[in-house]
Amino acid sequence: GTFFSAKGFGKRVGFVRRLSGMVLGLARRKEEASVMNEAVSRKGKSRPRSFSSLPGDDQVHIMVVESPAKAKTISNYLGDTYEVIPSFGHIRDLPAKSGSVTVAEGPDVNMTWTLSNRGRKFINELKDIIKGTSSTHLYLATDPDREGEAIAWHIHDVLRQEKAIDEVSVSRVAFNEISPQAIKKAIENKREIDLRLVDAYVARRALDYLYGFSLSPILWRKLPTARSAGRVQSVAVRLVVERELEREGFESESWYDVIADLQTKPETKDEPANFSAMVSAIDGKKRPLKKAFSNLKDAENAVELVRKCEEFTVTDVVERVTHTKPSPPFTTSSLQQAASTRLYMSVGKTMATAQRLYDGSAWGVAGDGSESKAGGGLITYMRTDSVAMSRSAMDSLRKFLAEKYPSHLLTDKARRYRTKASKAQEAHEAIRPVDISVQPKTLKGKIDSEAFKVYNLIWQRTIASQMGDQIRNSKTSTLVGLTGKRNVSVTTKTSQVLNPGYAAVWSPGSQESNKSSSSGEVDLRVDQKSTVLNSTTTQRESQPPTRYSQASLIKKLEELGIGRPSTYASIMQTIKERKYVNIEKRQLIPTEQGRLLTAYLQSVFSRLVEYGFTSDMEESLDAICRGENVSFGVIKPFADDLDKLCEDAKEMAYETIAELIDSRLAPALLGEAVSSTALPNVTSAVTSEPSAQTVTSPVSSANPDHTDTNQRSCPLCEGTLRLQIGRYGGYMGCSRYPECKYTMSLSKIFSRGKTWRLNATEEAMNPTQSTFFQPINLGKDPETGSKVSLRKGPYGYYVQLGEAKKRSASKPLRCKVEEEDISAIDLQIALRLLDEKKNKPKRPRGR
Repeated sequence: GTFFSAKGFGKRVGFVRRLSGMVLGLARRKEEASVMNEAVSRKGKSRPRSFSSLPGDDQVHIMVVESPAKAKTISNYLGDTYEVIPSFGHIRDLPAKSGSVTVAEGPDVNMTWTLSNRGRKFINELKDIIKGTSSTHLYLATDPDREGEAIAWHIHDVLRQEKAIDEVSVSRVAFNEISPQAIKKAIENKREIDLRLVDAYVARRALDYLYGFSLSPILWRKLPTARSAGRVQSVAVRLVVERELEREGFESESWYDVIADLQTKPETKDEPANFSAMVSAIDGKKRPLKKAFSNLKDAENAVELVRKCEEFTVTDVVERVTHTKPSPPFTTSSLQQAASTRLYMSVGKTMATAQRLYDGSAWGVAGDGSESKAGGGLITYMRTDSVAMSRSAMDSLRKFLAEKYPSHLLTDKARRYRTKASKAQEAHEAIRPVDISVQPKTLKGKIDSEAFKVYNLIWQRTIASQMGDQIRNSKTSTLVGLTGKRNVSVTTKTSQVLNPGYAAVWSPGSQESNKSSSSGEVDLRVDQKSTVLNSTTTQRESQPPTRYSQASLIKKLEELGIGRPSTYASIMQTIKERKYVNIEKRQLIPTEQGRLLTAYLQSVFSRLVEYGFTSDMEESLDAICRGENVSFGVIKPFADDLDKLCEDAKEMAYETIAELIDSRLAPALLGEAVSSTALPNVTSAVTSEPSAQTVTSPVSSANPDHTDTNQRSCPLCEGTLRLQIGRYGGYMGCSRYPECKYTMSLSKIFSRGKTWRLNATEEAMNPTQSTFFQPINLGKDPETGSKVSLRKGPYGYYVQLGEAKKRSASKPLRCKVEEEDISAIDLQIALRLLDEKKNKPKRPRGR
């Protein structure tokens, strides 16, 4: 009945979401079925060979990859004795229920893996293909990272348990790019599954499971607005929250700069040139080029002094030649950052587009509308933290540069890069084009527009990484003007590009250009004269630290050694879906839920959200990959510590939790300029409650002046404000509840900033504007003896007879009052309104 009403908006939204999910699910399953049916129907059928030096003569070999697009691309390269089928990612996972991971005293961790419905379907069809083709060799060609190794292991383990590969040889092949040469080389260098990578994957899944399934139930009980906690996602939310605290505690500083507008005096037939310079010294006393004048009066005096000077003479010119080196080829995080700043792409869209470029599914239609006949992967594997390039790729790149670009833009020797990120794995190459000779302009109209933009970005960055330095000649010129016994010095800077180098392909930054830059493009010489055109002063203000974007947050996580390239996009998606952050103008802003979660975890589970602890955990997982540790040695200590922390957290009272979170959020709630690093670990700074007093009117009871320094004083009474945690979030409430029912939500406090208390006081002093209007007792009804009161509800003001009784279907008699009439309401008027409402005839129901 309420589905189509105003109150049914949420139901309609939920229905549409469920319906769209069903449609997308059906479409996905249809695509999966068509790919698998195609693989089954191809058994025994002949396909033309792309190259013939692969192992195997007339036997049918099976290759398993992850995605349908990748399978289709590789099928075009392999001969008629290969069947390439997709696994559609992971085929099994830990069930989302308690007990899926148990840590005993022995050397093993018990983990219960469950096949998904899609995984079961894939395994059954793979077994049918193995039997139908009498295949003797199975190649597991999943992605060349830890996740890909784990998928291959899951497939092999299930087939082994079901005795489907007793007579089949199983090999692991991995290639960093999808090209005939790379696939051929991978098959020739087949290997066993790397159990060290699998052990690291198992350890990560166990840690993430124990973290999530231990903390999340506690959060649901103790912090109702929190939906989940994660080993990396919680640290990412903490970074966003702490950056916001820095911004809120930032004290802006203002200063003044004095600018002189000058014009050169022509010494020959040259035209005079205009330029600007900044006052740098007065009467020989130097002033900094930034924050030169702290007050307006000194700045205005300097302006007058400049205007009085008849001319300025160049006394000194300092030249400096600077070399700027190119950036290395892209890693996952640097690609995400560049796509964000240059293409305005989100992290998720960037990775999805890079995936299409990697597996060959970016090819669309040609410019004339016909289907493009080209195909294949265009870039190397896109989840990497390495900046290195293979020797063959380097040779091809330098050969291409020598053919296409003049020698003065290049270097004599190849550049070698090493990543600067701490604890990087560097297991793969950097992200680069598979064939550097495929220029972006040749792909115009053959791949989709987003793929074209990302490929162009990758191609330009790769090309620029092996080009020469950008060389600039920077000049700093000092001019002195005289007026009477006083003198004033001004400074101007110019910059000229001597050799663009790599900047001929890749601009150094989104804010820089490759052109010469200066205040007026003028070349000054010693003793050259200039006249004064004007002089002005400009006020400047220091800016707070910028909020994180998705790309800059990933960069920070990478610098701290937290997370890995394969997890960054999912982390960004998770903290957004959990409503811990909002994204506005590509900036991450913490929500009330995110602040509460961070404050709670820092107070109760502080070690689990420490940057060093999370980074060391990643290093432990990398040590397992290197064979220097085993999964049990990492999981067991973590599980023991986590159990103890969870037991203590379960026993913690709600009042204690509110006090701990209050102490953490106090700087933001009370408007104090305190850095986030100064937050206490555990503080109970809640003022004792005063004796209860009867409150009858918000106007008469409100504190009239609020000039005291107690930031916790209630705007309505003399009570104390303290943090409370309710079903729908946190709020500041009065300690004199239920006599004083003043509240303000944390979301409103955070949105108003440091002025929230002033606004709250003004609202409390004006009942018609107050959102915290408390019932005003007008007297008693002579007939019934029930209390008559003036109240405010969601639809306006009204008078009420009596009180609402709990668990009673009947409601007290109420009558609406116009807002402009509430100042004149007394007991007599209220009784008359109620009497009219009582005697008003009811409308007949039905027809």
